[in-house]
Amino acid sequence: MGRVHIDRFSKEATAFFSQSYKGGANSFTKKPVIILSPHTSEAEPVIATIFSSDSKSFKIILNEKCSDLEGVYVDWFAIEESEWSLEHSNDYFYSGTVEVNGRGDIIVEHSDASSSSLILLSLESLDRKIHNVHISGRESNHFSASIRNWEGSRISKGMKLHYIVAPKDTMTERVADKVDSQKIEGPLVQEIQHFYRQDYGQSFVIYTDPNVSDRGVVDIISEVGPLNPQGRELVTRVSSSLNNSGIFYTDDNGMEIMKRKLDRTLPEPIAGNYYPMVQRSFIRDYANDLQLTFNSNSGHGASSLRNGELEVMLHRRCLEDDAKGVDEVLNDLTPIRTSLWLSLSKVVDATKKHRHLAILQQFPPTIFKLEGQSIDVGTLNASISRLPPNVHLVTLREFSGKILMRLHHIYARKEHPTLSMPVTIQLRQILGKDFKVKSIVEMNLPGTTPLNQTQNEKLKWKTNKDGNGYRPTALQGDRLTLQPMEMRTFLIN
Repeated sequence: MGRVHIDRFSKEATAFFSQSYKGGANSFTKKPVIILSPHTSEAEPVIATIFSSDSKSFKIILNEKCSDLEGVYVDWFAIEESEWSLEHSNDYFYSGTVEVNGRGDIIVEHSDASSSSLILLSLESLDRKIHNVHISGRESNHFSASIRNWEGSRISKGMKLHYIVAPKDTMTERVADKVDSQKIEGPLVQEIQHFYRQDYGQSFVIYTDPNVSDRGVVDIISEVGPLNPQGRELVTRVSSSLNNSGIFYTDDNGMEIMKRKLDRTLPEPIAGNYYPMVQRSFIRDYANDLQLTFNSNSGHGASSLRNGELEVMLHRRCLEDDAKGVDEVLNDLTPIRTSLWLSLSKVVDATKKHRHLAILQQFPPTIFKLEGQSIDVGTLNASISRLPPNVHLVTLREFSGKILMRLHHIYARKEHPTLSMPVTIQLRQILGKDFKVKSIVEMNLPGTTPLNQTQNEKLKWKTNKDGNGYRPTALQGDRLTLQPMEMRTFLIN
């Protein structure tokens, strides 16, 4: 692929395959299939036509209207005529040329393809006359194309139609064809660093210290940005032999897990199958009892566009408005550093693992460097008792001379045979003997207002009281029962 600039005076240009900015072959063994995409900054129709081609180069001519423009850029893509199936998919990729022979409407037949496949067309006119072409119909094994002369005369003889039929999710490119790697080994970690090109790097870290080896994860650290000036959507993708049958899962605001189903019938089969991932996303192979999981330290979009694959979008830079309502370009030049923890587990063990990993990742230890001997760091001494494995102590801090405590049941209903059950704890035992508890008041979730006051002021909704959902259990003394996914806040005097 490459780009050609055509000025307003010549309206013609020659492109050489050796000038591909992807470092392609200098030539082909025979004439390739060529697709053109002209564009300009001005609101004028631009049509580009091939009028001569061979195995080393081709020539482009523009329509007469382009003489009023300052200049036109033509992006081109060339590939040999071919037909091949995609790995881990039932989709096919087709490229070829068809003799038009003066016909204004033609039908191009091919083997079965997805109804949402991308069809790209370009014309080659030997008599240098400009023609327009558009898709007039499509089926799974053919498409129809209508060709019209730009000047209104008959269709030129000897014209060829260049076409490519490809699933939309194949239109990706590697960041680099060659990767420089470095391996670092130490007593605590093993790390492999990949350097793709300037501003594109990725490290794979495995912790070997016996105190943390039970994590069983690969930490994928991506340092990227700014992205290409041409604009890109950058993803990291893991391919496996797992058979997830188009099913994948993402979390809802870091809490409950949502089941997603790949839908290839959508008008946008890539964007339409991307879902927000706040903390985690995974695929499952129930036949082999395996789950492949990504835990993330920041929000991303995630999808599984092919069987056995799980991908996460790391960064975007768009040079045109995507018509999604923002009404501005997403020209993001910010460098990013993200961490994805990749793990492979048995399905029965994976829920416990990814819930535990999420807490480790979202709430890492905070390290402070202090200098001097008499610095008052405002410490809070407490002999905290061990909590049940399904309860997370989210907050414990001094608040107006009292202790603010926030607890969270980290499992959802039916997510685990035992850990998804309600759990009962005693708040005095959690704080330990160093605290003399005088009173415990339950607060609203932010901890600003007593819960009973909030309950009296809140709106009354008509609900199904006979539903199967868990309901909060009132605090009995210091005895607290947490329901699945429940988070509650207390102010302790």
